[in-house]
This record gives sequence, C-alpha cells and structure tokens, in this order.
Amino acid sequence: MSVILGAAASKKRAIGKLWIAPTALATYTEAIGAQLGFMALGNILKFKLDNEIKTVTHKAADPLGFKRVDVEDIIEANWSYKFTFDEEYAFTRKLLLGTLTAPTPASQGAHTAPAGTASFTNVVHGATYFLGDYNVTSVVVTVVGASPETKVLNVDYTLDPILGAITILPGGAIASGVDDPVVTWGCASETRDQFTTLDAVQVDAAFRLIEYDRHSTNPRQFTTFTGTAWVSNQGENDGDKFSEYELTVRAFSKPVVIARQ
Repeated sequence: MSVILGAAASKKRAIGKLWIAPTALATYTEAIGAQLGFMALGNILKFKLDNEIKTVTHKAADPLGFKRVDVEDIIEANWSYKFTFDEEYAFTRKLLLGTLTAPTPASQGAHTAPAGTASFTNVVHGATYFLGDYNVTSVVVTVVGASPETKVLNVDYTLDPILGAITILPGGAIASGVDDPVVTWGCASETRDQFTTLDAVQVDAAFRLIEYDRHSTNPRQFTTFTGTAWVSNQGENDGDKFSEYELTVRAFSKPVVIARQ
C-alpha cells in the first residue's frame, strides 16, 4: 500500500471475487465428492461493505435549559456486504430459488405417436391447453362425432410444439364451450430439474473475498469470515441487459483482512 500522498496506488479501484463454503454438507447435496470446498459465486459487478452501527448517547443538562450530547458510545457494530452478480450457476440458482437441497428429476417418458394422449372438456376459444409433455411431434387434434373429426392446424387451433400447448382459434371448427377435443402426439424422453422453493432462504457458510486492482497481479486484499447469506434483491429480467441479483452477506465472526503492503 502506497504511503506517498497522491500516488496512484493510494487510490482504490478494485474488483472482487467471492467464494463460499457452506458449513453443513447436508444443506448442499451435490455429487462433487465427500468434502465440500469453496465455490465461486460468479462475476461480481460491484460490492460494498455496509457498517451497521448503533450507539447510545449520554446527555448533559445545560444551564440555558436544553440538553446536549456529551458522550456517545457504540453498543453494536455489524459488518454486512452487498454483492451484485450477473451470473447463475448451480449453487447460485439454489440461492435465487430459496432452496439448498438437490433438485429432483422431473422426467417425461418417450411416446411414439399416437401414444401421447390428452382430452379437454368444453374448450374455449382463445384459451391455451398444455399437453404435459415438451417438444412434441406428430400432433393430431380430433373431436369425436364432428365432421370432420380431425381438426386443421392454424385454422382450428395453433400449436407450440416446444411447450406442448395448443390454442383454440375463434372462427374454426372447434365449438367454444361445447367440444371436447382429444389430442395425440409423440415425444422423446426428457429430464429437467425440479425444485421446491422457499425451504431454505439463507445459507450459513465460510466466505472468502478476494480484491484485485491494476497495480499488481498479487491481490490487493484477502478477507475471510464466517456468516450467513441470502438473496436480498432478485433484480429485473430485462431483455436488453443481463439480469442482476444482489446477495447480502452478514459476518458473524470478525473478518480477518490480509492486505498487500
């Protein structure tokens, strides 16, 4: 650290990376080995330290008829960090969803058309109906007893094959509030991650904050502590920019700081 007044090295313009190691393996069950090491939480856009200070004051009576503070003591000091990220990994996804347990597989079986089947009662014009499978193929929509029974794509209904959804079109041959279409389709097997949210909204962990600057490849500062973390701001999903979220980390132990000389 420069001791020369006005030197470039005395001015701080730092970026950082944050690593986390949950203190209980049971809160983070992933197949990454028996020991859970530190995990990086992604690209930090900005970070800051919030000093939360509470004080108690003593007031002395003044002969002119008012009181003035003559003593003020700090009775509580808390360090909280605010980190803003724009990346999502397996662990940060858990924090964003408010869960730290492993996801359960949500699987759909493979169907060869017309093995996938669903029926809908009294469908309504303009309404969308989900088939329950994704990435469907060979979709056929019929109304039993109608003439003709097989309905026409983009005339009687539209199809989103990726979502597995049909929308009933006004003016088509499917009567609103009357007809009960039957849909058949095919699809490949597919597995997704299913999470139960808000069952763990914070995580207790050991933290390691590394700060870098332009004056050396040797980090400017290491900070280590134990504490707890939670997502304090989910940010906005704006298609014109990367989504950001804010992580609040409250230090329980006194942070140990190792600074470059």
